[in-house]
Amino acid sequence: MAGSYSGACKAIEDRLKAACLANGWPEETIMFEDGRAPKVVGPDKQLLPWVLCQIESFENKIRTVGGAGRRVTVLSGRINLTLFSPRAKDDADRDARRQAADELSEIFRTVIFYDVEPGVYVRTWMPTIGPGNEARSENPSGNWWAITIATPFEFFHRD
Repeated sequence: MAGSYSGACKAIEDRLKAACLANGWPEETIMFEDGRAPKVVGPDKQLLPWVLCQIESFENKIRTVGGAGRRVTVLSGRINLTLFSPRAKDDADRDARRQAADELSEIFRTVIFYDVEPGVYVRTWMPTIGPGNEARSENPSGNWWAITIATPFEFFHRD
């Protein structure tokens, strides 16, 4: 199986989905770029937390020089997970939101995956958790709080 950037992105999405499902997140609350809208209202009419995954790349550099199949390139980027949660009613809600952000940050903390062939893999670094802010959308203003968890990554590839 030859590695590719699209394969690396799919591996990032698959890793997020598997970890969220293992932690009890309903699949309908995990959203990817240009994907279907998340399910944000539970059966009891309560707003459900949900996460949006966006993958961005910054630069692609040649790391080693060599002939075909021997040159290693490294694409640098960032995995942005935005946790949307209902506005906190009390300290317990804020604590639960912080715990959810911590759990999301652990998914990509300093790991290597998508190791499909020698020299082709994704390596992630240390995530940072933003302070959060009121989410602005077509939903009624003030209902949602958004926290972004940003994790730098590198995609190593053989050319």
